[in-house]
Amino acid sequence: MFEFFLTLTGSIVVDCNCFFQPEPSINRAVVERTFQDGTSNATGLWLGSSYQLQGFAVDGLELAIEAATHKTPLKSGKENFRLSFRISNLPYSPELQDSRSQMYREHKEKIEKGLDVFRTSSLKDYFAGCTVESFGPVRGKAYTSVTSTCKFTLDPFSRTLQKQEVYEELKRLTHGFTKLGPSYELEEQSLVVEGYSPVETDEQESGRSELQFWAIILICVFTLIGFVLLLLLCFLVIFCLRKKSHLYQVQQGMYGVYFPHLNTRKVH
Repeated sequence: MFEFFLTLTGSIVVDCNCFFQPEPSINRAVVERTFQDGTSNATGLWLGSSYQLQGFAVDGLELAIEAATHKTPLKSGKENFRLSFRISNLPYSPELQDSRSQMYREHKEKIEKGLDVFRTSSLKDYFAGCTVESFGPVRGKAYTSVTSTCKFTLDPFSRTLQKQEVYEELKRLTHGFTKLGPSYELEEQSLVVEGYSPVETDEQESGRSELQFWAIILICVFTLIGFVLLLLLCFLVIFCLRKKSHLYQVQQGMYGVYFPHLNTRKVH
């Protein structure tokens, strides 16, 4: 990292930090020479086409060293988080899907202003703004669902911003996610940040537990039905065998034992 001191025409001094990937060839003299070559022309030093420089200085060399494993690269740029939630006191209207309608523009502006509550949060140093992307209906309810994207600008050495942090911070700022700005009442458990919602997680776990419970009940019921059917089958076999044994009567006569059903003589 190099610290630049720029003096603009009008005695305005600008202090800024510039970051470079660690290279053995980068030093203060190289940075100064490169900056001067890139800003000088026939009339002096110019930053872009608008700002004329009276001078500049480079100071404060500090190298940014990555972890030896190179598995955790430096983070920079913007982190975008997609938010979706439901407004309970805003009845859905097809006009909310027409970006040219007055209703769409009015509520878009008010909701974006309400989401600016991040500017008073612990994330205020990173917050860049929120943009409402779309409105939609809520099945079975006269609510309106909102999808928006909130942007957070992170410097190269900041920690990674997690979606759980954004969720918890917005929930705190909106009184448990019940009110957004002065106008909107929210469905408390409708907030989802980048697919994350502890409510949905609990519901999924509850659903899995309930599914396991019903699976155990069904197994027991089918086992009982199978046992009953087995008993009925045994009873039927025994009944058939007993009935068949009565057809083959064994009688004791004066000349010994004989079987009437094998007698071929006609009995009168």
